Amino acid sequence: MHHGSLHLLAQRIRFAGYSIPRHVNVLEFAIEMTEALAMEDTEEGEIEDSDTAQDYKHIRRNANQ
Repeated sequence: MHHGSLHLLAQRIRFAGYSIPRHVNVLEFAIEMTEALAMEDTEEGEIEDSDTAQDYKHIRRNANQ
């Protein structure tokens, strides 16, 4: 969450290591960046859930032998 000017938002984004193209509005860039990061987190969570489910199946299979 950001409380402040667009100039300060641009500085914070650049400090985080991102470069904002000149033709892109800072606020639009921040929104798109937030959405992209949220999608990455969701995809990583799905992968972790899948790995956990596979580990659980493997443990159950070995326990039944």
